[in-house]
Amino acid sequence: MIKKFSTDQSSVIKEIAYNSETHNMRITFKSGSIYVYESVPENVFNEFITSESLGKYFGMYIKNRYFYKNIVAAASTYTPTLFGIPGAFSVIF
Repeated sequence: MIKKFSTDQSSVIKEIAYNSETHNMRITFKSGSIYVYESVPENVFNEFITSESLGKYFGMYIKNRYFYKNIVAAASTYTPTLFGIPGAFSVIF
């Protein structure tokens, strides 16, 4: 079962999703980055979404404690160009 938690109250974190079957937790940051943390106990997810500060809890109890994968890099203000055409670079790759 997948549990989702969205918030506008955090200055850093946009959404947290937890898969209780795989124990993977996906965190979407306001920067646009998305990370998947593996083997996270369900009680850590529950404490995380009920904490006073998502950013502080993340820094103290999740960051650098679980194996993770960055599945989407942060959004950039840089737009690559190909032959002077903005966005054409992304069409090729």
